[in-house]
Amino acid sequence: MTHSLHHLTPLLVNQIALCLCGTQAATLNMIQAYRNSANIPTHKKYLVVCWCNSIYVQHNAIKGLLLAGGIQHTLADACIDILWANGILPVFKWVDNFVIFCSPSLPCLPDDPFLYAYDLSSVFCITDPLGIPWHPISKKGQDFGMTFKSLGLIWYLTPQTVSLPIDKRNHSLLKLTTFTSKQCMSWNDCTSLLSKLQHVCFIYQDTNSSLPALS
Repeated sequence: MTHSLHHLTPLLVNQIALCLCGTQAATLNMIQAYRNSANIPTHKKYLVVCWCNSIYVQHNAIKGLLLAGGIQHTLADACIDILWANGILPVFKWVDNFVIFCSPSLPCLPDDPFLYAYDLSSVFCITDPLGIPWHPISKKGQDFGMTFKSLGLIWYLTPQTVSLPIDKRNHSLLKLTTFTSKQCMSWNDCTSLLSKLQHVCFIYQDTNSSLPALS
């Protein structure tokens, strides 16, 4: 269930393309995902930090540590497996950001309202006993709805489209305008603009060639 950002976007696209009418999605974000990923006792003596001439033992993973991503995604993958085992699926993640889909049961009559097998409270009933810390959706994430924000993009389940948020669109345009107005550009300027353009290319894949990563 672990995917790179490059592979996760097509997965979301394919999932949305296959969504039944009335399908909704919610997003959740883990609180300090790395710091809440515990190390086993036998490893703690090898994961220490020197600060102000003192040595501190790390009881939790350090963001930036080579193995921290593996520790965190193992726990996140287990969370997804548990949700799937309880009938909550499909679920996708990018590091500590989760997207949970919920398809409705078919109505008996055309005018009948959609019925859903679970909601966010159902998710929390499963994850709270496990100690998985989620940000309040008022801060990060959202309840089930027909649109959701993930990977810095806004996804629309109906009519199955995706777009850049207005603030990111304006910021990208400003960065490009500022860049082209300069006569001398730094390495940081180039890499910053490249990352913005790569993000935009997730939207306009059919009209733009892929951008190579700078080495």
